[in-house]
Amino acid sequence: MSQPTIKKAKRAEQAEIERQTAEFLAKGGRIQREPRRRTKVVDLTWRNYAQTAMEDAE
Repeated sequence: MSQPTIKKAKRAEQAEIERQTAEFLAKGGRIQREPRRRTKVVDLTWRNYAQTAMEDAE
């Protein structure tokens, strides 16, 4: 028997998360959304990614 591919495993994991979320909401659970904040770490990571992409394109 072969092991499931990563894609199948991720799809199964996603389906389970969706099922659990639906169950949580059906039981009266609420999802709170926090405003997004731009952080220096994310900004630096994005800059590094963009710079690397531009170097690879050249």
